[in-house]
Amino acid sequence: MGAKRAMSRAVASLAWAMTVVSMPAVAQRAAENAVASASDAFGGAVGTETTGIYSDTDVRGFNPQKAGNARLEGVYFDQVAALSGRVKQSNTIRVGFAALDYPFPAPTGIVDYRLRTAGNESILSTNMSLTAYGGTILEADFQQPLIKDHLSIVAGIGYGQIQYPDGAQLENFAWGVRPRIRFNDIEVQPFYSHFKTRNADVRPIIRASGPYLPALIAGDAYLGQPWAQSESNNINYGMSVRARLSDHFTLRGGAFRSRIEKARNFTEIFNVIDPNGLSDHVLFADPEQNVTSDSWETTLTWDSGESDLRNVVWLGARGRSRTTETGGSDIRNFGQVMLGARDIEALPAFVFSPVSVGEVEQTHYMLGYLVRKRGLGQINFGAQRAAYDANFRSSAGRTSSSADPW
Repeated sequence: MGAKRAMSRAVASLAWAMTVVSMPAVAQRAAENAVASASDAFGGAVGTETTGIYSDTDVRGFNPQKAGNARLEGVYFDQVAALSGRVKQSNTIRVGFAALDYPFPAPTGIVDYRLRTAGNESILSTNMSLTAYGGTILEADFQQPLIKDHLSIVAGIGYGQIQYPDGAQLENFAWGVRPRIRFNDIEVQPFYSHFKTRNADVRPIIRASGPYLPALIAGDAYLGQPWAQSESNNINYGMSVRARLSDHFTLRGGAFRSRIEKARNFTEIFNVIDPNGLSDHVLFADPEQNVTSDSWETTLTWDSGESDLRNVVWLGARGRSRTTETGGSDIRNFGQVMLGARDIEALPAFVFSPVSVGEVEQTHYMLGYLVRKRGLGQINFGAQRAAYDANFRSSAGRTSSSADPW
């Protein structure tokens, strides 16, 4: 396995060297900067740089993604899969004062993703990053106008070899594309994003079953099984549309699919049962499990325009349909071992049971209003009516629930 990874890194480094040598002298993305882009201290990210006190998975102790408060450039997006950096440019956390002008804000905060938008300039940009513990990230992006002001495209590819302090490693590949089509007052931007992880070593979980801590383990002492390597695909695609209907009316919407395909997944646990480090060694192997969500939103906005007294009205609808597969795991008990001593086991012939399937259908109807008086203040309020249906199927039977709250 070590020779295989060394070869992968060597090939990646050679590819990077060839890219640098052959790169034409065109504009690059040197201006992208997380600090310069930040408008407040709540949180944001540009590429691999982050700023602020919150992240896209942690706002005041809540996860805005899991709470259903992710947006793609302001459009509702039920995200289950990670977006590739080849199409994602940045994200911004909208919470507290930062959400004053945002339609339908949420207590958990909103994470708003901004994708790369193609323009009229030819751009080729390459990047190499050295990450902690000896990891490497290689990236190449380009932008090309096809019909000036009307049709252009951005696309990119990437490779990462990531290492962790516990000795675990993984490889990932990323690619994506986003055309931009614009005619008169209508703009359409489809996109495709793919983020693949393979050869991902399981990172063992160590837990103490009593009021004690075991002795520290050497940082590079990998304790996982050499064959317990996960593989998954994170796929996102869809299209957003924006149309200016008049001086005061704007129509905006989008439809997206977000999907995780888990081809293999493992969880390895060392449950420490005494202060000397004696541990129960258990491994969970999961069958193929997929999570898929289709989401959409359309919003009609009336804006009185910039003046001493500004009024904005939003009328819209959004929905999602999510299917989640869970369970079916094969659990193997490898007995007891002293924590820190690597316990390598033979690859078992796993026997999986059928997965359980959860389904959610949800629709929202929304009405919002904002009024701002220059020099005085502003008020932003809204109402939503949701229709929610959920079903769960497993070997134990079927359960369902529904609700339609305001």
